[in-house]
Amino acid sequence: MLRRSPLKLSCPYCRSNKIIIKYRGHYHKIIHSYGPFDFSICQSCGCGFNNPMPTAKELKSFYNSYSSGMPENYRSVMQESTESSWHSQIASDLIKLTKKHNFNSDFTWLDVGSGAGEIASRLSKLAPASYGSCIDLHPAPKGVNSSRILWLQDDINTNFSKNIKKKFKLVYASAVIEHVLDPEIFLTNCLNLLDSGGILYFFCPDFSSLASKVMREKWPYYLPGEHITLPTKSSIRICLGNISKSNEIIFSVTNKRVSYSVQYMLFLFNLQRLMKFFPLNFSIKFPSGALEAVILRV
Repeated sequence: MLRRSPLKLSCPYCRSNKIIIKYRGHYHKIIHSYGPFDFSICQSCGCGFNNPMPTAKELKSFYNSYSSGMPENYRSVMQESTESSWHSQIASDLIKLTKKHNFNSDFTWLDVGSGAGEIASRLSKLAPASYGSCIDLHPAPKGVNSSRILWLQDDINTNFSKNIKKKFKLVYASAVIEHVLDPEIFLTNCLNLLDSGGILYFFCPDFSSLASKVMREKWPYYLPGEHITLPTKSSIRICLGNISKSNEIIFSVTNKRVSYSVQYMLFLFNLQRLMKFFPLNFSIKFPSGALEAVILRV
C-alpha cells in the first residue's frame, strides 16, 4: 500500500470544495502493483483527479521505472513515421503558431516535460535557426542532439522556473499537465519563463469529452496514479482566469484531434492481433477526447 498525500478538500483547478468520489481502489493499467487510487470529481468545473494524490517521492520512483517518461513497450509501438506521428503534428502546429504571431526565425523555445525529446527534435528540424531547450526529470535521452538542444534536468512538480535564468518566446507542454500535482503552480512556472509577446501552448486530455463519457474508466487517458488530474475545458479556463489576475495574458481553450497511429490505438485497447493489418505509418486524427490551450503574454 502506497503512502499518500493528504486527502484534497478542494479542486486542483478551480479550488471548489464540491468534491465527490467517482471510483475507488483502481490500480495503474500498465504497472498493476501501482495503487490503489481513488478518483474524485469536482462538481463545479467537472475535472477529475486522484484523491488522495501520490506524493512527489512516489511519482519519482514510478517514473524511474519508465523509459524517458513512457513504458518501453509503449514507446516501441509508437515508432511512427516522421510525417504521421502526433509528435510531428504538435511540432507542425507550433510552427504555425510562430508564423501566425510573426516570430523571428531565431526564436527561443522550451519543451516542458520533454519525454524522449521527440517533439523537440522535430521542432529543431522545422525551425533550424531557433534555439531550443528541454526540461524533464530524467537525463537527456540519446536521441536528442545536444549541439542543437539544451537539456535541463529538473522536477516539473517544483518551482522549476526559479532555476532557469532566461525567458523564451515559445513554451509548450505536450500531454504533460495531467501528470503534475498542482496544475496552477505548473502553469504559473511556465508563464514565468515566457517572454513578452510569447506563446504558451499545451494539449491534454479533456474529461468533459464524449470519448471520456462513453468509455469511462476504459478511456485510454484514464491512468490512475499517472494521469493525476483530468481537466475539462472549463477547468482550464477557470485556472487560467485565476492566473491572469497576476499575469497579463490572453488565452483560448478548444477541442483537439490528435494524430495517433492505428497500430498504437489497437495496442492501447489490447487488440494487438489486429495490428498486423495496418502499416506502421497509418495514422488518423482520432476524436480521443483532448483539448488544447494557447496563451499569449501581452
